Amino acid sequence: MCVVNYYQKKTLGKEIVDGICLYLNITEADYFGCSYYENDYKFWLIPDKPVCKQITGENVYLEFGVKYYVADPLSIEDDVARSFLFLQVRKDIKSGRLPCSFVTLALLNSYFVQAYFGDYDDRYEFDVGYVREYLIDDRPTDEMIVKVVELHKTHVGVSRLEAEKKFLDSAKGLTMYGVHMHNAFDMNVGRNVIIGICGRGVTIYDEKLRINDYPWQNTKLFWHSQDQFVLQITRQITESKDSKVVFRLPSKKHAKKLFKLTVDHHYYFRSVWLAGYLFS
Repeated sequence: MCVVNYYQKKTLGKEIVDGICLYLNITEADYFGCSYYENDYKFWLIPDKPVCKQITGENVYLEFGVKYYVADPLSIEDDVARSFLFLQVRKDIKSGRLPCSFVTLALLNSYFVQAYFGDYDDRYEFDVGYVREYLIDDRPTDEMIVKVVELHKTHVGVSRLEAEKKFLDSAKGLTMYGVHMHNAFDMNVGRNVIIGICGRGVTIYDEKLRINDYPWQNTKLFWHSQDQFVLQITRQITESKDSKVVFRLPSKKHAKKLFKLTVDHHYYFRSVWLAGYLFS
């Protein structure tokens, strides 16, 4: 999912993404974006801004991937786009970004093996290691391998596309599915936290423990100032006024990029919700 791209001076971020999608024959391009890293921090290209004003250098190393993770992956009609989401989620699990239990990981592994190998063959009976190099985890235990083979046997007749769909249908329920993570300091309570941006809204984590949820419908305003990112939350019935949560990011640039990612997600998923509401 990586690409080294040569571009003209005024090339927009969106033009690069659209060009990659055209090359890959992806018709539903809205889910995707290109990102890059600076000092181990991930930034997404701004679609309507020239790339030369976002990053410097003659040769730019970009990573093409899923930016907007839909709540229901099976709603994606484009088989190629859905297959890329399938690969992206597998990568998220493999990198540790998307943790899951042994049971769930074994099931997801079995769907990936089914998508790659097809139906279980009796020739595999005395060589269960056939799945080893295709498992999501780099160092699978013998217990995991045996469990995956056992589950693989139950998927007879499931096509590659159906296996991918079943994989995504199982993965979408994981707590960290589709969450973009950003390290920050919560100035309200005085501790380091992780800010998660996703289709549901803004979620705050302490390590991997979710401690606060701010759904889009409850998030009244958000802005950035210097190295701070601020959320204004609509007051609850028991409260007299709206509340404000302030986070400090590593730099002004980090705060600005987090703000932009939040704006993008808010606009995209509120638009999806509105479209579903109007045409339902």
